[in-house]
Amino acid sequence: MDATTAIRPYFFPADIDFATLPEEVKLAVETLIEPLYQQLVLEAEDPLERAAGSSLVCLMVLELLDQFELGQLMRPGNQDEQADRDQRDQLTARYLRLVGGKQKTTDLILRIRNYHAKHGSLAADLAG
Repeated sequence: MDATTAIRPYFFPADIDFATLPEEVKLAVETLIEPLYQQLVLEAEDPLERAAGSSLVCLMVLELLDQFELGQLMRPGNQDEQADRDQRDQLTARYLRLVGGKQKTTDLILRIRNYHAKHGSLAADLAG
């Protein structure tokens, strides 16, 4: 998707100028976030699956931001200072929590889809 046709997650601030972002960030948004948002949110079968998909996409955005931040700490010379090591340890712990949350959300989406395959719409069953 190019910048003119991209459908970005609703939680992205409207005033972000994607054209000015670093190429790595633009690539990650275009190749990971936008396709996930399309598949997991816009193409979801019901509101419950859509909500879970939106949560997963949001976690993916946070994970990418942490990946870029951790990458900055991998620069030569950053590994000698105790403060940098402490920051890296805190970021790593947060990153691992995000990955765990992402796994739980992915499991929920798979359970919803399995339910759809066997029984139809879960949202209709919950409402009735």
